[in-house]
Amino acid sequence: MSHVRCLVALATLASASVVACAAGTAAEGDGGSPPTPTVEAGTPASATTDFQLRSDMRGAWLATVQWTHLYAISALASAPDEPQALDRLTQSEDAIGTEASPLLGNAQSEDLSALLRARAADARAFGRARQSRDPATAATAKAAWGQNTSDLAAFFARLGGAQSTASLATALRASETAMQNVVTARADGDARAEIAADDEAETQALAVGDAFTDELLAVSPSQVSPSTLTRQDQSLRLELRPLLARGAFWLRVVAIEQLGGEAVQPALDEAVAVRVATSNVFARFYGKSVGGQIEFWMHSEIADAYAYMLATKSADPTAIDATRRIFVTDMGHFAKYLASIDASWRPGDLDRLLQVGVDRTLAEYDARRAAEWDADAADYQMILDNSRELGDVLADGLATAFPRRPH
Repeated sequence: MSHVRCLVALATLASASVVACAAGTAAEGDGGSPPTPTVEAGTPASATTDFQLRSDMRGAWLATVQWTHLYAISALASAPDEPQALDRLTQSEDAIGTEASPLLGNAQSEDLSALLRARAADARAFGRARQSRDPATAATAKAAWGQNTSDLAAFFARLGGAQSTASLATALRASETAMQNVVTARADGDARAEIAADDEAETQALAVGDAFTDELLAVSPSQVSPSTLTRQDQSLRLELRPLLARGAFWLRVVAIEQLGGEAVQPALDEAVAVRVATSNVFARFYGKSVGGQIEFWMHSEIADAYAYMLATKSADPTAIDATRRIFVTDMGHFAKYLASIDASWRPGDLDRLLQVGVDRTLAEYDARRAAEWDADAADYQMILDNSRELGDVLADGLATAFPRRPH
């Protein structure tokens, strides 16, 4: 934790310095819809591979956790974007039924979607109950959420895959408990508990995604084809996608807290911690020196984004423009560094993806600052889609460079 806090302190210091330098220069000079499923190369657009199904299902369940958390942040603060957050939460639940529809059929997928929409409503009710601080209302909402989890477990049990059904029921219950703990910790103002509960909720969401995929593969094996990706590539994609999504989520929370006048340090700590974990993936393959360099550039992403937030707060156009340019330049250098260590990572692809990340991160913050809530949510979805593509590009490169290295 001391290492993480050191990085965050440096990020905050660097951000403040950028704004101050930009302001000094001025003085001297003039006195996002559900994610689109990924189709593997060589796979017909109408077909689904076992890996596509698993990765899409994990992503869909993870999105429900993130939007439940974001909804809780808005609802508990009575923020004006609460309706948009609830709408995105409901959409994230609907996406699971949509993903499963080709294998379950329309009738069963509609039943599943109805249960999942009810789960979103239960999360809303629990959030409002925690906001009211009425123990009886909270207990009733918690019981309703628990019944929904039981109904979901019963639905999955009817599908027939006994082993995966047991794993699914366990993960669903653990996910429900963790998400309720997120809401409770947020309501109580316990940032450490909130972050710990979110970590657990996301871990369980991925477990639910895996178990549900196993269930679907057991009941409809003929509907999917084997993946053309190597096991190394599949494993790396499944590891990098949620890490990059978590990084985007916590940077969004930083922006929400900063604009709301709340303490940003806990979210900054977690944003840095996630990027340290991401850089450690590369350190496993290339060693600590390369891993440290990648950590530095990922740390720069946080510092530059936070510097932009501070600059916009200062309302100094020169500082705002300077921090934007520095962010763009740093991510360009990051793209070049990545390309220099792995020939399979094409500089143009990396630069495009990293620059899209910069553009959407700044657009998301600007939209939120302007209270353009639909644009804010759409920009965040684009950030997630872009991070998913970036994760796949990075995973493909690692798998190509180290096809037989133990993962």
